[in-house]
Amino acid sequence: MTDRSLPLRIARWFDDRLTDLGVSPSSVVRLYGVEVIDAESLGAVPSAARSVFIDDGPDVEQVLMSGVAGKVFDFDAAVVVEFPWLTLEAVATRPGDYPRRRRGRLVRVMMFDGTGATVCRCGDLEVVSEQPIGDAAA
Repeated sequence: MTDRSLPLRIARWFDDRLTDLGVSPSSVVRLYGVEVIDAESLGAVPSAARSVFIDDGPDVEQVLMSGVAGKVFDFDAAVVVEFPWLTLEAVATRPGDYPRRRRGRLVRVMMFDGTGATVCRCGDLEVVSEQPIGDAAA
């Protein structure tokens, strides 16, 4: 698969599936494998791809370095999901106040051709990034 927008479409598809399932935020980082069945209908049809849970752990590094993480190579893409605390207001209003924070949802997609995408959602706010991974995009 060489479509450069495919990682972003997978990230949005996966984020939509998490919303549909009502996945609650946690401190655990999760690793999934995604098999794309129909890339053209990925945004519109929930069954256009399949996801399989592979592993979870306390942080991204431990999840990716675990013994079972190699199973992700059996799929079209790897997806890492985490729920970081995000600061909504950068400045405290009074001494002793702390900035307001909420749990966000971060969905990172990594393709094996070096492309990737990230969707970060916090309430109604969504931040999207398409980025190459490593030296593959050079």
